[in-house]
Amino acid sequence: MEFKLSKKEMNDLLKQWIIFRDEELSTLTKEDKKHPLRFDEFEEKLVKSLPYKNREYTRIVLAKIYDDFIDFCSYYNEKYYRAGFGDCLNLVIMSLGGQGK
Repeated sequence: MEFKLSKKEMNDLLKQWIIFRDEELSTLTKEDKKHPLRFDEFEEKLVKSLPYKNREYTRIVLAKIYDDFIDFCSYYNEKYYRAGFGDCLNLVIMSLGGQGK
């Protein structure tokens, strides 16, 4: 018996796996809680050190930086998570006598 997945089937499977794992991955462990993103804390310290007239503008810019940072992290986390899972899936397929990518 030989297994072979098309690129579309592989992408669909990867998307389904990410959705499936999302719930568990979003639960914070004790270790996760030791590594928070303390953006709000840093923002407050920075804003308080500025003249009052510059604070609102700085908050707007920092919000854009934060959104961009989260978007960047999300993109690369998903990209590398998908690649790693795809590699594992190919190993399983090949070990069952199929052909990987």
